[in-house]
Amino acid sequence: AMAITPILDNPEKFKDKVVVCIISGGNIDKELFDEIITHY
Repeated sequence: AMAITPILDNPEKFKDKVVVCIISGGNIDKELFDEIITHY
């Protein structure tokens, strides 16, 4: 989840930009993963 943290903390910095993060592995929090998938 470290790759997505700056995006979630500073959404205005990434507004109107194409951003790609690869999220893999078993260490991501299920609730955070669900939020990322449904919201973004």
